[in-house]
Amino acid sequence: MKNITIIKSRFSIVSIVLALIGFSFLACANDAIEIGAVDEDRYAVGDGSSTHAFVTDGDGRMFFHNIDFRNGSTMPFYLNVRNRQSTASSVTITYDLSALDTPNTRNSENHQVFPKHLVELTNGGILSLAAGTTQSPAMNMVLTSDGSLDPNMSYIIPLRIRVTSGGLQLTERDETKLIFVRDITALPDGSNNPFGITMMSCYEANDMNPLNHLSFTLRSTGELFFNTVIIFSANVNFDETTGRPFVFFNENIQPKLDRFDHYYRPLQERGVRIILSLLPNHDRAGLSNMTTEGARAFAQEVRAICDAFGLDGIMLDEEYMARNFINNPAPGFLRPSQYNLARMAFEIKQAQPHRSLMLYLFADISSSTDWAGGSSNFPLPDIDGIEPGEFIDFAIQDYNASVGFPSQIRGVPDARQAWRSQEWVLPRQAATTQTVENNLRAERDRGRLSHMIFGFDPSRGNWNTTQLPAMQRTANAYFEDEVKDSGVRYPIDWR
Repeated sequence: MKNITIIKSRFSIVSIVLALIGFSFLACANDAIEIGAVDEDRYAVGDGSSTHAFVTDGDGRMFFHNIDFRNGSTMPFYLNVRNRQSTASSVTITYDLSALDTPNTRNSENHQVFPKHLVELTNGGILSLAAGTTQSPAMNMVLTSDGSLDPNMSYIIPLRIRVTSGGLQLTERDETKLIFVRDITALPDGSNNPFGITMMSCYEANDMNPLNHLSFTLRSTGELFFNTVIIFSANVNFDETTGRPFVFFNENIQPKLDRFDHYYRPLQERGVRIILSLLPNHDRAGLSNMTTEGARAFAQEVRAICDAFGLDGIMLDEEYMARNFINNPAPGFLRPSQYNLARMAFEIKQAQPHRSLMLYLFADISSSTDWAGGSSNFPLPDIDGIEPGEFIDFAIQDYNASVGFPSQIRGVPDARQAWRSQEWVLPRQAATTQTVENNLRAERDRGRLSHMIFGFDPSRGNWNTTQLPAMQRTANAYFEDEVKDSGVRYPIDWR
């Protein structure tokens, strides 16, 4: 991706927020959603000596749970053990406000509670595990909408889990679940996205007005072609005065964020998620070389930014750290590693679990032969016993289809793995041929329902020769539809 040059001017709204505090979108549903079951054998290890049990959702997540839904949604839960037990056991899940008071690392501040009367736990909330098995049948949490909730607000469902029969044990962390919910029923219904596609535009904020995304819809439904817009890019910079990394915006990003309601709110009102990309900026600060304490503090700044502007999530893009600091870390920093990158992702997700977190898999982690961990492509480790697919919502492949495999982010379901990204500036991997279109359709048919395009801009000279043909083929491959262009163009008007 093209780098963004930073100027020395801090963001105005966020600096106020940070002074006061002291320093994720998933797939939308048009109707009820039911997520597939997890692999029963995934947790089957050992000889039966452990009685530790835990509850997962339909994506296999134990810790972070998000739902966006329209009209209604169904989330299955499963009771799991790592070792087969000789006797039957059960746990009971209840809607319980006291779960908000239990110490846990999932952020529950500043969230209204999702109304209890709109939540149904089937089978009395009971999950029953038969003797000799490692996973129970599903118990469903069924949500309905009365149309009264703010579609731009994240609500929280507090759940408590108790062992009600048998000899199972739950850790304190596993005794509660906080489900973050956004009811988008009140938004205009861009109905028929029958495959549940997440179509991302990572656009050059220097070059284009983001409102241009409003001009391209699917002909048969009127739904916007792009339902996720990624702002490329804010920067991770090092402050020589304070000795701390911080988020900086340049002269093309700051004005648009300052007028968020003008440039981005119209997209959100059409159901589009607005994601901020974070990118190093040729100095000592990166996303994968901070200490745990540094990552934790930086994550709080990221959250303050998202809160201040109303962003829907973050994309991590680990490129452009100064190479002389890779093998020779500056004081207060570490040698870049997969562990440090996973830690950063975890801390950002932990600080704002209701927002989406994306990871762009840039080739070999920034030419990773210089990195601790060697030359492997993103085999990120667990953090605090939690696998990376729990806290990374979307894994996005680079334009080079032979590297950066999203499936290596363990636990990210196929539907949120974005393969064969396109770059429309140069272009690279653009869907301008039948072969590329067929490849994209094959990804969709494999259940890989997310896709990213970088450099969409109808004012570029290659619009008619490259971008528009690629957009039409991509729409055909993923939506079985074609794109309608309203002809409306939004100029650069913030300089």
